[in-house]
Order: sequence, then C-alpha cells, then structure tokens
Amino acid sequence: MQSVENKPNASQNSSTHQSFCGGTYSEVECVTEYEVVYDLMEASVSSMTDDNNLYMDDGVDGFPAFGFRPGSEVKQPYRLYLPEKLPAEFTLVATFKPTSFRTSYLFAVLNPFETVVQLGIRISDGPGSNQNVSLVYTNSDEHSHSEEVTKFTVPKLTKKWSKIVIKVSTSDVILYLNCHEMARQKVTRIPQELVFDTASTLYIAQAGPHIQERYDVSTMHRLSTIVFRKMKKSGRRERSCVVQRNETSSACWHKVCFPLKST
Repeated sequence: MQSVENKPNASQNSSTHQSFCGGTYSEVECVTEYEVVYDLMEASVSSMTDDNNLYMDDGVDGFPAFGFRPGSEVKQPYRLYLPEKLPAEFTLVATFKPTSFRTSYLFAVLNPFETVVQLGIRISDGPGSNQNVSLVYTNSDEHSHSEEVTKFTVPKLTKKWSKIVIKVSTSDVILYLNCHEMARQKVTRIPQELVFDTASTLYIAQAGPHIQERYDVSTMHRLSTIVFRKMKKSGRRERSCVVQRNETSSACWHKVCFPLKST
C-alpha cells in the first residue's frame, strides 16, 4: 500500500486487488490499476467499547457481523476511513440484513452542520412489498438538501442477508443485488469528483441527529468503498495484488460485481 500524508491508516485502507472467487492467498499481476478498499465497518470496531447498543452477531457463512439496536451511535470523523476526495468512478459494497421496512441509512457522510448527506446508501419503502435502494450524493456547497441521484426498486430485503454493489461511473450507476445486475441508470453528477468538507462526519447505520433514519435492530457484515488508482509506470511488471479467500461463497462475485476497468 502506498502511504500518503493525511490518508486513512493502513489498518483501514487496503490497497490490494481483492478477488472474491475463492481459493487461497496468492499473487496475481495487476499492471495498470489496483483497487483501494476503504472499510467503513472499522468505524464500528472503534465504537464497540463505548456503545452498549452495538453488538456482535453471526454474519454470512459464519463470519462476524455488527448488530445495531435503537440508540446505537457509530460516529467518527470521515477522514479516518475515507479519502479527502472521492474520484469520479467508485464502487460501494454492503452486506446486510434489516429486520424491518423502516427507512434507514446504511451509512452517511454528513456536512459539518449535519444537515446534508454528502454520500450515503438509503433503504426506503418501495411500491407494493418492494423496497428502494438509493445512492445519495450531494455537493453540500451548492445544495441545502440531500440529493438522491439514483433510486432502484428491488424485492424486499427484510429478514434475510443481501449483498448490494453500487458501481458508479462517469455516466451511469449500476446496482447489483446478490451478484445479479438489477438495473442501471444514466446519471449526471455535479461535481464528478466529490470533495468532502474537512469537518464532515461519518455515521454508520444512521444519518446523524437531524436526519436520523436509523438502521435499527439489524446487522451488517460488510460496508466498503472501493476506488481505482493508476499504478506508476515502470519498466517491470508490478506484482502488488493478492487473491483473497472468498468470504461470501459466490464464485461470480468478483467477475460480475467487481469488473476491473479496461485500460
């Protein structure tokens, strides 16, 4: 991993190319790009000792997950877990199991006044028995209200584990649910690169004291932001990646949900 001043520390920022297709740890060649994974669940780890409403539970395939009761308060400075600027193309990943239809945020980065969600994933009621998955993306310097730039309707997500991937490019947003592409929408985002305020706050399982919309009595197994970085050109082939053990038992997870960008 490359160390950069004022970037999240090594335990929270993994700059390896992660392939969720099973197998053992081994090196693979990644010549032009690599993934930088920002693990937002690390914020929950930091809050465990101070929050009695945050607990550990069984997650996917026996892996541990975080549970959230009413009153849980996972709140951290965003710069501990996210870059100063979000690039034009990125991917959000979440594995979670809600217990109700209640409208809630899986996570939210709020402006310093905690009135506008600059970045977040929102789950809300949809038509019939369906639910909506929304990407919230707001330039808080220009807007005083949170902006849902995309809203996807999906089958109900309650009382079962679901894996969602929101892949954001310069022109559209694609939603994958349990490794299947559900829909894509053309989106114009201004700005393309989202610059967070230095005093912004990261909340997990809610959107702060003013917006609320808490994710109550539910569990989350994974919550990550993935961005692509260019490797420095050199006269040799770089070997800076690993194939990581499959944590979700989905052989297609990497190929379908995390396609590497073409050069």
